[in-house]
Amino acid sequence: MSQGARDHCFPSWRPAAVLLLLIGSEALFPWSSQSSLFERDPWSLEEAQRILDEIEIEVSLQQEQERLRRLSGDAFEEPSRGLSPKPWFQEMSERYGAPLQQHPQRYGLRLGRRLEAQALHENNTVPIRFHLNFDTLYEDKVQANPFTKDRYCFQEGAWFRVGYPEDPKPVGAGPDNCGDRASSYPTGNKWCICVANDVITEQMRSFAIEATTEAMKDMPTFIQVLPVEGTLKFRSWEGSFPAMWQKTRQTGVACDPDCQKGLHVVVPDSLCSEGLTNTDAVLSVSMPPPVPGVGGAGTFCSADQRGRPLHLIFQWHRRVSENQFSEFSTQELVRHWRGLVLHEAIHGLGFGSSLWRNSYHAGGERRQLVKQLEVTDQDGTKDFIYHFMRYTRTYEVAKDYFACEEDADWQGLPLMSWPVSGRDTHHETRILRDDVMSYGNGLEAVSAITLAALEDIGHYFANYSNAECRSEPKMELRSKI
Repeated sequence: MSQGARDHCFPSWRPAAVLLLLIGSEALFPWSSQSSLFERDPWSLEEAQRILDEIEIEVSLQQEQERLRRLSGDAFEEPSRGLSPKPWFQEMSERYGAPLQQHPQRYGLRLGRRLEAQALHENNTVPIRFHLNFDTLYEDKVQANPFTKDRYCFQEGAWFRVGYPEDPKPVGAGPDNCGDRASSYPTGNKWCICVANDVITEQMRSFAIEATTEAMKDMPTFIQVLPVEGTLKFRSWEGSFPAMWQKTRQTGVACDPDCQKGLHVVVPDSLCSEGLTNTDAVLSVSMPPPVPGVGGAGTFCSADQRGRPLHLIFQWHRRVSENQFSEFSTQELVRHWRGLVLHEAIHGLGFGSSLWRNSYHAGGERRQLVKQLEVTDQDGTKDFIYHFMRYTRTYEVAKDYFACEEDADWQGLPLMSWPVSGRDTHHETRILRDDVMSYGNGLEAVSAITLAALEDIGHYFANYSNAECRSEPKMELRSKI
């Protein structure tokens, strides 16, 4: 590989500050006081209803904005793997304002108030170790769980829940009141009928397991973490948002309840009673009835006492067609879907979440990782878009890549502003088309810039030597910035 090609893979610049990366914010957010950090009362039924209404209004506005933009002729180039909107749980939990810190763990380093003396570096971190949970892909396990029952489709013509309907499950063949499922996804609280494309077939389940398993083998080559000491274990309790779970009729104690109630995944009781050895995080995979245009969605629903994500969720929406199964080998399909799996897993690690907006120094001062700055697009349209700011790793790695030598000429790397359903949670496609965290139809590379964005969260140590190459010409992209 030529030096010119290598420059597209990983930065020549590696700040010494990475070796002094602060571990997190436990000093500011001790686990025992999490409930006092909420900006909105998690015990208030009225507040829970307001949040539900806000989310419904925002979804309607986003759909209308995107409809009007399509009608105007300003079409958006949809990525081949599909869109990746925020899951409902992330929209809800971010409105409450408190960082997730439900499950304290043990680590080799003493994590206390002297965080300024702690650091993440290659000698005290290990390649991240995942446990993959596919229980939500099996009908018997889904139907035996009160929080996941009738959420997924295993037979064409069966009924499934959208939202939180109060009326009982219908009997008979319908019809339902869910509209044209090929062009839109039903909203609100209702029962809908499973169509053929909703069904989790044995072939699709086996492929999802194989594709996820193969893609996730790459993740430890990119990211290292402070290892969990002993067993990774979750708590059984009511959950972080008691009023919301009451409002949505999901009461009761459960193992890792926010994940079961908020993202409807099956969590084995053994994760709370026995725990997992040699594990730093869990990735649970589900296959909800597909939303048209969406490839998948990813987030996390549980974190440790410092806010480091412990339970990641990958909602796999887009199905592999029968023609694709016939035309391509399993190995070819696994390679093709690698980008989707890694994209959503990286979201699960915290990419695009409130972790960027709620980061703190060891002394308790807020770290400004991202800031909204006014920009003017090529058509003259003005907008306020989040940028990675000076002194972040993302700022410096991107500055180095685009050869912006003067800070005065570089206001930081902008995040994506359109479409609105993925705003502020992805790289700007026109700048980083080949990056796995953009909406481009390029190489889907896990780039040094994406690794830097994960490091900026404060929980990860990146292996830049394994960053993957992009093919975009630097100077062409620099002119777009």
